[in-house]
Amino acid sequence: MRIRWYGLHTELDAGAIATLLRKRPYESGAPDGFVVEQLRSNYVEACLIQRQQITHEAVDPFGNQESYEIVEYLRTKFRITPETNSLEMHDPKRGNSRLIGRLAEALDQRFSIEEAYIDPLAWANGFRNLVGLFGVIERIQIGSIAVADGVVGQVLVKGSGEVADAAIKFVAPASYSLEKVQLRFSSARGAISFQRNSSVVLSSGYDDQWLDALRESLYQLQTPRRRAR
Repeated sequence: MRIRWYGLHTELDAGAIATLLRKRPYESGAPDGFVVEQLRSNYVEACLIQRQQITHEAVDPFGNQESYEIVEYLRTKFRITPETNSLEMHDPKRGNSRLIGRLAEALDQRFSIEEAYIDPLAWANGFRNLVGLFGVIERIQIGSIAVADGVVGQVLVKGSGEVADAAIKFVAPASYSLEKVQLRFSSARGAISFQRNSSVVLSSGYDDQWLDALRESLYQLQTPRRRAR
């Protein structure tokens, strides 16, 4: 599963957001609509359901052209937390841009987002401190490494133990950008890839309780930046 967070700007609270989303519900046969799944005092969880009708064409063995239609339903889950100024999207794919546009319409344009970029290594370290489990950074991807004037490189460093310090020493003192960091726990199944664009990729064995720790560690990392603005 992939989850990505965006910076959020809105004057609406969670209750007002849920009320506006419920005014645009998904109904049978409609092209799209919202379903509010959970409402709390500080956040609302919902999804945008999109109905897509696709026409397929084929030619039979006798050269005759046939066409048939398939209906697909695309479900994009999200969570809006005005208190921490965040929009959380689960498995954002084809429905990403459509979701943003439909949210802006549903919330009467009192809503905007911005891409958020962070240090994935600091995020991974903050997360494992919160969950209190021993884990190792087993893979790290570093990009924008200044190799020469006008020349940059990218490296992927991986190992069976902690690789972060060795990877950073390898590229120093050149300037660089940390792109991805993969954290694996020895006492639990699964791994988490932390990415620079405030997203994570979780393996199939992740613990549901990790989600709150992911949110909290990201918020702690972003809070000093917001105060500095």
